[in-house]
Order: sequence, then structure tokens, then C-alpha cells
Amino acid sequence: MVAPPSTQTMPQPLLPPEGSLPSIHTTSVHPVAAAASPDSATGPIPVAIPVAEAIPVAVMVPTGPLSAGGSALTPPRRPPAPPAPGPAAAPAPAPRAQATATRQASAAKQASATRPAPTQVPVPARPSKKPMIFSLLATILALLAVCLYFVYQKIEVRKREDEFKALLTSAVDPKTTEVALKKTDLDRLIRSMITESNLGERQKVTKSLALGKSTDGENIDARVLELALDPQTPGERREELFREVIVPRKNPEALPSLMNFIRESKDEACLYSAILAATPYAGDEQFSDFLNILKIAKNDQTRTAAEQALIAIIGKSQNAAGMKKSLTDQYSTTANPDLQRSLKKVLGP
Repeated sequence: MVAPPSTQTMPQPLLPPEGSLPSIHTTSVHPVAAAASPDSATGPIPVAIPVAEAIPVAVMVPTGPLSAGGSALTPPRRPPAPPAPGPAAAPAPAPRAQATATRQASAAKQASATRPAPTQVPVPARPSKKPMIFSLLATILALLAVCLYFVYQKIEVRKREDEFKALLTSAVDPKTTEVALKKTDLDRLIRSMITESNLGERQKVTKSLALGKSTDGENIDARVLELALDPQTPGERREELFREVIVPRKNPEALPSLMNFIRESKDEACLYSAILAATPYAGDEQFSDFLNILKIAKNDQTRTAAEQALIAIIGKSQNAAGMKKSLTDQYSTTANPDLQRSLKKVLGP
């Protein structure tokens, strides 16, 4: 009797009866034998068929004798849970993979060694508040100093104005015989003679100059004479200086400058005032100069001033007889009636 050929088949799991609930011990996937292919030489190919997850159900099994009115049921024992699987050991790397990892680590190390260090951007330091506070304080102090300077200047200007007004008021006082002048006061008075248009205020200025006495060595007579002889000075101002300042001051040192002006001046109004200023100091040396002015005078005012100068010179000269003889000879030879009339006044009765 020939034995049937043996075949290898996968053991089939026991399935629960149809209609029953799944057991807690069943798996979600059960291998099922597949139909053997007629062309397969090795046998049937196993196929995995998914099965619905089993829901555990507790089955009550009677364990004791029944008593009246009921029975005692004992829950079935559950089998012990299988031990949890431990951490799986890492598979040993293959030789080729290990060599590749070694080369990659070496290349990374070399790249990190040759890579330039990252450039560190300097972080700007936070500015200190102290310099800003000092700068602000310095600015405030500078502005305060400027303000104080302007306030001080304004106060000084007001103070000088008040002092100048007091000086002018004092000069026109009949009881005043002398006015103390500093250089700054003299400069202000000289400027006022040119710029002041009010005659009343200008008279206060000339009175101050006429009575002025320097307190710091400034030569008042020289400054006044320089202004009076300056051609740029208006004629009216020059007349006032000659008549109201130079004449009252009676300074003989002004005579040489006055005589030069008298000889060369063509301004009859100023010439008259200059002769009046020079007459108190004129002497024998100025006799011929005034006689020539008498000959060429074109108006009665200048002629009258020359007559008064010749009379003053003859009156105090020790050569009065000789001077009168010269005037008599001139009277007898001239045909100018105005000159004859003037010579007759000088010679007297």
C-alpha cells in the first residue's frame, strides 16, 4: 500500500462559533492558507486576512451549588498578561555603512576646522547720559551769560544817558562855573555838535564845552578847534563853535590856528566868528593881517570885526603911534570909501 504524499500546510486557527462574540485572546489579523497555485513548486502562499478587533466579554461560570432563588456565579480567570517586550537591541551596522559614517564624520570635522570663525559685529555702547546733561547745562549757562551781558549793557547805556542829561542840565545852570568832562563825555559832546538838530539842545552842548574842564588830561581846546576848522563841519556849527565855545574859553594857544584860518578862509560868516575868537590874544604880529582883512572885506560884519581887532591891538601895543601913522598913510592913499570910513573909526577922533 503506497502512502499518500505529505504536504506542508499552515495550521489553521480555531474560530469561534458563528454568531458568538469575539474572544479577548483573538488577534486582529489571522493568517489564512491561500489556495495553492498549480504552478507553485513550493506549496501554497500564505495570505493575511484582516479580522475585526475582538471585544472582550466576561462569561459567568457557575462554580458552586445552586441554592433556592438563584445560583452563585464566579467570573472566569483571565490568563496572565504576556510580559512587555524589552527594548530591541540595535542591529550591528554593516561594515560598509560604518566606513561611510566614519568618512562623513572626518569630513565634517575637517570642514569645521577650516571654516572661518564668524565675524562678531561690535555692539555700539549705549551713550552715557552724563555728557548730554553737562552739554545741556553748558548751553543753558552760555545763554544765561549772553542774556545777562545784554541786560548789563542796557543798564549801562541807560546809566550813561542819565549822566549825560544831568551834565547838560548842570551846564545851563547860571550858578555853574565849571563842568567836569571825561574823554567819553567830550566825545559825546563833539558828536552832538554835528548830529543834534535842535538849537536849544545844541546850546546846552556848546555851554558844556565852554565851561568844560578835563578830568583825564584830554585837550578840550584842541578838540574843539579841530572841529571848528574842519571843512566837513557845517558852516552854522563852525560859527557856533567859534563864537560860543572858543571865544569864552580864551585860550591863547588857539591863536596860530585861528590866524591861519583867517588868512585863508573864504567863508565870511565863519571869518567873522574866527576874528572875534582871535581878537583877545592878537598883538603887534597880527596888526598887518587884520589890516589886510579890512582892505578886502566884502561885508560890513567882517569889516566891523577887523576894525575891533585893530583897535584892541593898538590899545595894548607899545608901538601905537607907529601903527596909527600907517593907518593915516593908508587913509590918504586909498580911494575906497568903505576902507576910508573903517580907517577913520580905527584912528578915532
